[in-house]
Formats: sequence, structure tokens, C-alpha cells
Amino acid sequence: MIIELCGVPGAGKSTVAHALVTELRGRGHAASLPIEEVSPRRSRGDRLRRKLRRAVVEVAGHPQASARTVRAVMRSHQPTWRDVAVRSLNWLVLRAAMRRASTTPGFHVFDQGLVQELCSLGFAGDAASVIDIADPGAALLAPDLIVVVEAELGLADLRLAVRPGRESRVEAAALGRRRELERQAELVEEMLASWTARFGDRVATTVRRIVNGDRPIDPPALVASLHLLHGRTDDYTGDAADRQGVLSETAAPRSDIGLQATARPERGEGPHQPHMTRRTQWS
Repeated sequence: MIIELCGVPGAGKSTVAHALVTELRGRGHAASLPIEEVSPRRSRGDRLRRKLRRAVVEVAGHPQASARTVRAVMRSHQPTWRDVAVRSLNWLVLRAAMRRASTTPGFHVFDQGLVQELCSLGFAGDAASVIDIADPGAALLAPDLIVVVEAELGLADLRLAVRPGRESRVEAAALGRRRELERQAELVEEMLASWTARFGDRVATTVRRIVNGDRPIDPPALVASLHLLHGRTDDYTGDAADRQGVLSETAAPRSDIGLQATARPERGEGPHQPHMTRRTQWS
């Protein structure tokens, strides 16, 4: 099962991802962080070497899809050729990681997935015009579950201020960081809506929301709120037919989440709409 976390920088995506994987492993389930080995927490040189290795494997194994990816980035009006190169490399790395996760049993948690990469394209370019770069394709390279990690922008700003290093371009814009966070929040919603509208008839992705406030995350409650163990999701083997069956089980709402939750307006569940659930909040 592929789980993607998205949200503004400082929302706590990586924190939630690590808590989720640790809790799932503690319960005896296979769980991984596929993007961890190329995360900004590694040295720049090490990260670049690992990214290049993954990208080479993706290009060698899927040259036509890789060429379409690079052409799409080039059409997204990035300001410099360096941005084109960086964004292209990140997309190839993501596709390689999702391809591997889609055929490997267990839970695979991405704190940088399709929605975040679309936001990266939109940071200084036009992601809406190249939404097809995130086409799941015949291999259904798409998340089974998208978790929008929300946080008050003031709290996200404080987290970025004390975080070592500058992991995102929003952090580099120190003086205008709050304004950029507001823009990123809008961009996350825009890209999520665009992707689900474009590909909602091909993948049965569930969308859930959690609010990561200033209290510590409760990992058991996190797993319960996402309904991950409702059904046989841990037995998912990557087969497309099995994937649809798993999603039909996990999408069913449950009331025993054990946390204070606020109702979120329901959206239609027609062929172009993802499954939507209520927001769960730690605050």
C-alpha cells in the first residue's frame, strides 16, 4: 500500500511519516520510507549520488516514460535550466520509488510524493499545464492513500525557523516565509484537486486529513484514524486487481478513531472524486 503525505513545509510530514512507519513495524507489519535515503537529512553529495543511481535505473527500464517526464518538466516554465534538471531528477527518482513500492508487500510511506512534486513544479513554474506528468500509467503509479497534513501556518513558520538546514525553497525565502507558506497551502489544495479530478476515474485513491498541532503525535491513534488496518491492507502485494479490493475496504469510514475529530464536508464519490473522510486533529 502506497501512502503519500502532503502539506506545507513545516506541517510535520516527515515526523508523521516516521511515527506511522514505527508504529506499523511495532505491530509486526512491513513498512518503509522509500524516499528516506534521498532525503535532505543526508549530505548533498551522498543524496545526489543516490538520486542519480535511481534515475539511471528508471531511465534504463522505462525510457519512453522517462522522456515524457523530462519533456513535461521542460514545458512547465521553470525559471532556469538548473530548475529543469533538479525537478526532472526528482520526478524520475519518485517514479522509480513508486514503481518499486507498487510491487512490494507492505506499507510504503512517502513524505514527498506526487502532490508535493507538483507543488515543486508550481513553486516557480506552471504545474497545472503539465498535470499529466503525474499520470499513473498502466502500472498505476499512484498513492492508495493521500494524507493531507495540516498545521496552523504560524506553527509551521516556527518549526521552519528552528529546523536545521534549509530543506525547502520556502525556507530559503526567510523574509517572505509566511507569505510563501500561504501560497504553498493554496498550491497543495490546487494540485490535489487537479490530480484527483484528472485521474480519479482510474485510481481509487482515498484522501484523508489530519491536523498536526503542537501536541505530540499519538501513533496508535494515528494508525486508527487513517483506518490502515481496517481490512487486509498489510497483505497488499501490488497486483492492480487486489489494489482495488484493498481500497474498497480501507475507504469505509469508522467511528472508533479514539481522537477528537471535526467533521469535514463530504465530497461526492463519483468516478472523478476521491474518497473523502473527516479531519483528525492533535491540538
